[in-house]
Amino acid sequence: MSKKEIPEILTIPGLRNGYETGSFSPRDVVKSVIERSAALAEKHIFITLPSMELIGPHLAELPPIDFEKYPLWGIPFAIKDNIDLAGAETTAACPAYAYQPEESATVVKKLLAAGAIPIGKTNLDQFATGLVGTRSPYGEVENAYVPERISGGSSSGSAVSVACGLAAFALGTDTAGSGRVPAMLNAIVGWKPALGAWSTKGVVPACASLDCVTVFAHTLGEAETVDSIARGYDAACRWSRPLVRKAAALPKKILLPADGLQFFGQTAQVMERKWQRAAERLETLGVPVESISIDIFEHAAKLLYEGAFVAERWADLGAFVEANPGAIFPVTETILRTGGNALYTAAKLFDDMHALALDRHRAAELLEDAPCSRCRRQAARSRAQRSMTTLSGRTASWDFTRTIAISWISRPSPCRKTQATTRTRSASRFSRFTRTSILPMAWHVRSSRQGGRQSVRWSLLQRRHRHERSKEECRRRW
Repeated sequence: MSKKEIPEILTIPGLRNGYETGSFSPRDVVKSVIERSAALAEKHIFITLPSMELIGPHLAELPPIDFEKYPLWGIPFAIKDNIDLAGAETTAACPAYAYQPEESATVVKKLLAAGAIPIGKTNLDQFATGLVGTRSPYGEVENAYVPERISGGSSSGSAVSVACGLAAFALGTDTAGSGRVPAMLNAIVGWKPALGAWSTKGVVPACASLDCVTVFAHTLGEAETVDSIARGYDAACRWSRPLVRKAAALPKKILLPADGLQFFGQTAQVMERKWQRAAERLETLGVPVESISIDIFEHAAKLLYEGAFVAERWADLGAFVEANPGAIFPVTETILRTGGNALYTAAKLFDDMHALALDRHRAAELLEDAPCSRCRRQAARSRAQRSMTTLSGRTASWDFTRTIAISWISRPSPCRKTQATTRTRSASRFSRFTRTSILPMAWHVRSSRQGGRQSVRWSLLQRRHRHERSKEECRRRW
């Protein structure tokens, strides 16, 4: 690799290796990110674009290289534009709401202290309300691989920035899936910590008591690295809690939805067949598979947007909405205004809180024997063992974790606007993409034309398990 050859996909291990060997510098990486973001402008990934004016001061403040002291030294990351970064405007995808924060959000401060470099503020569904990535006056965020498909929301820009090689990781937020759905739709890892594990000070609230700051990355290990830095009690955050990560453990069973799933669109039959094939393959893992009703999960999801919980959104943003008629996307304003519905009384809110508590209690019982997010490493060293099989004459590696629902996604090689042939090929290969209406779990296939291999894996959307990119990397990791 020449001095200026920056990896197409930015990862924490890859960048650290390049810095240690002197192949490139943080400034070289930043220059490449700025060029790449300009080439991908039509994807509407950023609200505050990567620029040397924004990033330069952070480069200047970088201490001497020391990964022991600064584990994210020189690592570029993107920030969802409802999270404060000092020196950059926060808009929450609403120009009329924009303000200049006096300081960065607590989580951002921690990452900066660890040596990370912010490259820009990413686009989102306005006020983090939506799961589609299309509700922004700054443009609809385009899927990283297939323009015809949604990018997912609300943390759309953050997910796509990682998938397209503009950032090694990116911060998002999650209230009802905004940090996991975009990860699934762009074939990366979406990590949502437990409520209160990461501070939300300096975050524009969507539903404050349920909001989480999340991270997008290419591998589970990278997400865990960010979690180890961002996690911690914050006395200045009313929602912060001193939570300790649980020890690694293997699953004693895998849970799948009982019959009655719905499949939509012109490819509904194809999706259903792939679902069935994926479920059949799970039976070969040697772990008991049980079918359960997912009614409690559907009920809990409806409570957030069809119950009194939406009143919390109105409590945070109602005054702004009333004072700025016409400044908000119509669909977003409609959702927010439902929070002011006279039917959502205090009694109704308590009813919904009690219902949610019961759903949580039942879910905890169902998932009692499910593994924590770090089971991949222990699984590799214990009875699960990595089993190898052959798929179409190529080597495939398998990982598993707990599941409520599964789906099949075919992931193409990363594409860019500047690489028309790659983009066309990716779109063709991605025609096999399918999804179900409820996807806490996904089963992925990734083919690499350059590497001549195909890897198969299962991955939880909240904490997804990724295959190893190469035999060399596999040896290092395991």
